[in-house]
Amino acid sequence: GSSEEMVRAISVGILGPAGGLVACVAVGLACLTTAVSLTVVCSNFLQVELLKERGGYLLPVGITLGLSFAVSTLGFMG
Repeated sequence: GSSEEMVRAISVGILGPAGGLVACVAVGLACLTTAVSLTVVCSNFLQVELLKERGGYLLPVGITLGLSFAVSTLGFMG
């Protein structure tokens, strides 16, 4: 099977069904906090270095999220 199935089987096997759910939620929240942090850092870089603090913060956030979305649709396989 795939590595995702293996991780799920190990977490459910070690932690039980409820523990497996907790592990999945923890991984999901870790991914979400990483995505938010990277968005803030990239947007701040765009605003300070490239836009020289002209305009608001919404434009750099939109650019960052747009580029992130575009890259996410490319279908990279690791």
